Amino acid sequence: MKFLVFLNEKANRPETDWAALNRSIREHVSRMLEDGTLDCAHYVLPNRGVCIMNASSHEVLLSQLRSWPAYSHHNFEIYPLCNIFQAIDDNFGRVPPPAGTAAGQQGGST
Repeated sequence: MKFLVFLNEKANRPETDWAALNRSIREHVSRMLEDGTLDCAHYVLPNRGVCIMNASSHEVLLSQLRSWPAYSHHNFEIYPLCNIFQAIDDNFGRVPPPAGTAAGQQGGST
């Protein structure tokens, strides 16, 4: 499963060694990109991050989020993603056929 994840800095973040934390985040993101946990990761100005995260279950996603070095410094917004073609096909299957077509006529001719 794929998830769109936004990381938002908390207003009242605990004090920390910011340089060390940023090095840790950089290493963590690099590792997750390398092992395929993340498809991509971007910084969104002025103080937000966004990534596409892969997880086999919601529980795995929770564990991955909690492994984030700055977990206590961020709030997460999570949106499940669907394959675009499967979503389009699903939508197409729900659309009623146009009136006046063979598929849209009910009960044949009178």
